[in-house]
Amino acid sequence: SIEIKELLPHSTTVSRNVTRLYEEYKLHLVNICEQLNSFCLVVDQWKESYTGISYCGIALRYVDDNYKLFTFILGCFPYDADNHSAPHLREFIIKKLEEFILKLDLSTYVVSDNEPKMLATFRGYCIRV
Repeated sequence: SIEIKELLPHSTTVSRNVTRLYEEYKLHLVNICEQLNSFCLVVDQWKESYTGISYCGIALRYVDDNYKLFTFILGCFPYDADNHSAPHLREFIIKKLEEFILKLDLSTYVVSDNEPKMLATFRGYCIRV
């Protein structure tokens, strides 16, 4: 029998360190992203029905030189743009990718659903799967 309180740190310890840890890991991920020659993004957008808040989720996948697959969640970002059209969504995604030194181009693959807005968001800017 294991007492769960013995395994988990106190909540104040977590709250004091979570921002610092986030910044450290994000910096490490940015360093990884700077070295990538090719990658795949997984993008989805949805609206939470209870709060009405829209979100845009972006994940990064790539295969290293040893053929090992890596997946990172770049973020689940609140999407609060007044206009939810494809050009605005594309600009939002581009700005989020810039934080990780990533960009959309014709060597980038993006996985998304077949919603018309997603089709239009990535048309001509990358290869959508």
